[in-house]
Amino acid sequence: MSRQRCSAIHWKRVVLLFFLGWALIYANRIVFSAVLTEIALEWRLSKTELGLLSSAFFMAYTLGQVPTGFLADKFSKRVLLLPGYYLQGAAAAASGMVGSSAAFLLARVLAGAGQSTYYASQYALAALYVPREKRAQGAAVINAGMAGGVLIGLMAGSIAVFHLGLNWRVPMVVLGVASVALGLCIHLFVAETPRPTGDSRQNDTAMQPKVRQNPLGTRDFWLMWFTALGTQYSLYLVLTWLPFYLQEARGLTGSAAGVASSLMPLLAAPSGIAAGWLSDRFGTRRKILVTLVPCSLVALALIGFSKTYAMLYIGLALYGITGKLTIDPLIVAAVQDISGDQGRASALGVLNFASTVSMVAAPAVTGYLVDVTGSFSSAFWVAILLAGVSSVAVSLTREQRATLREN
Repeated sequence: MSRQRCSAIHWKRVVLLFFLGWALIYANRIVFSAVLTEIALEWRLSKTELGLLSSAFFMAYTLGQVPTGFLADKFSKRVLLLPGYYLQGAAAAASGMVGSSAAFLLARVLAGAGQSTYYASQYALAALYVPREKRAQGAAVINAGMAGGVLIGLMAGSIAVFHLGLNWRVPMVVLGVASVALGLCIHLFVAETPRPTGDSRQNDTAMQPKVRQNPLGTRDFWLMWFTALGTQYSLYLVLTWLPFYLQEARGLTGSAAGVASSLMPLLAAPSGIAAGWLSDRFGTRRKILVTLVPCSLVALALIGFSKTYAMLYIGLALYGITGKLTIDPLIVAAVQDISGDQGRASALGVLNFASTVSMVAAPAVTGYLVDVTGSFSSAFWVAILLAGVSSVAVSLTREQRATLREN
C-alpha cells in the first residue's frame, strides 16, 4: 500500500472518530429534549425551570470555550480534548442515575464543562490531518455527526420512553457509557500531530498563501462570529424545545413529535456534506452561505407560524437543508482558511463562544417567553430577528479565494 494511500486512510479514520464524537455529544444533549415532558412531570418543573436546566448545561459549555482554544494552541489539543470527553460521558450517564432535580442540574453542568474541550481542539486537530483541498468536506462529514447525534437523541428518547415504556433515565445512561468507550478509541487512534508520510500534504502546505496565525483582528472573522451567533440561537430553539412545542402547541403525540423532529437532522447531514463538497469543488464559502442563511429564516417562520401540518413539515425539512447544521462546516472552513496552525484553536474557540452564547440564551429565553406570553410566537420572532442579523453579516464577508482550492 502506498504512502499516499496510507495517509488517506489515516485522515479518514480521524474524520470518522470525530464524526462519532459529535454524534454522541449531541445525542447526550438532545435526549434531554426528547424526554423533557417526562422530566417535568417527575419533578413538577415549570417551563422556565426546564429552560434553566438546559441553559445551565450550556453556560458551563460556554465558559470553557475561549480558554480551551488558547490552551490548545499553547499546550496540547489532544490532552485537552480527552479528559473533557471522558467527563462529559461519565456525567451524561450520571444524569440518568440521580434522584433529584438539583443533582440532575449538577450532572448537566459537569457534562457541559466536559463538552467544552471538544470543539476547538477537535477541529484544530482535524485541520492538521485533512488535506487542504478537502477541508470543507472533512469539516462537513465531522459536522454531520451533530445531525446524527440529534437524530440518535430524539429517537432514543422517543423509542425508549414512548414506544418501549422504559424510564427516561435509560437512554441517558446508555449514551453516556458509549461516550466513554468512544473516548478510549480517540485516545488510541488520534495522535497530537499526523505521522509524516511524504504525501502530497507537504506540497499542499508549500503552495498555501500566507495566512494570519490568529485572525481575531480581521473584519471577516467577526462577521462570521455574528453569523454563528444568530444561526446557533435558532438551532437551539429548535433542538431544545421542538418536541415539546410540537406536543404542547401543535397537538402531536410524544412519538409523533419525535418522528417529526427527526426530519430536520435526517436532511441536515447529507445537506451539510453536499454544501462542503460544493464549497471545495468551486472554491467558494460565501456564495453558498449567502444563499442558505436567509432560507433558514424562511424555514423558522414556517415552523413557528404555519397553519397546517403540511407547511410545518415543509418548514422542518427546509430548516434541515439550510439551517445551522448545514452551514456550520462552511463557517468553520472559512475560519480555518484565514488561520495559521498556531492560532487556529484560539480562533475556533472564540468562534464557538458566539455559538455557545446562543446555546445558553435560547433555552432559557424561550421558556421565559412561553411562560409570560402563553405562546411560542414571541420566541420564534426573536429567532427570526437574529437570523436576519446573520443574513446581513454573512452578506458583508469577503470570499477568501486565495486560500481555497488551487489545483
